[in-house]
Amino acid sequence: FFVELLAYGGNFMLFFSLEQSVLELASKSIARIIARENPENGLSSLQIRRSSLSDPRIISSINKYQTFSDRITVIECSFKATIDNIIDAITAYINQYNAKPIVIIDYLQVIQSAPEKHMTTKDRLPCTETQGTTDKPTADYDCNIFLKPPKLYDSHRLRIF
Repeated sequence: FFVELLAYGGNFMLFFSLEQSVLELASKSIARIIARENPENGLSSLQIRRSSLSDPRIISSINKYQTFSDRITVIECSFKATIDNIIDAITAYINQYNAKPIVIIDYLQVIQSAPEKHMTTKDRLPCTETQGTTDKPTADYDCNIFLKPPKLYDSHRLRIF
């Protein structure tokens, strides 16, 4: 929901997902749109993936989703993903689209640094936390990164300069 709101507001979003596919994330977005418009007659994301695309609720929600979905890029990661892969993908995104995205990293603690570096996530993205917000120079560009650990549902905001 957070990603959708930010994209709907005109922000470019870069979402690194370890466990959810692009299809799952898109169908969840469509399900949320249906639920907002039809609270008593919603559909789950699984129902959407199994349903006929001729359902008027789905058609309407897909049309609304398409108004902002071009600003959401999902990168499906594996357990082999490293922090260096993420930094490289962010840099490539900025260079390709000439836009600084808001970055969401889902399940950050399982994404490691390259084995030869023996670094933790905090070593690679150093920060000093103050009420969940951090400001520290860590790269040559400026974008917001939200970390989503699986057991902590409040994300931390990192400002990268």
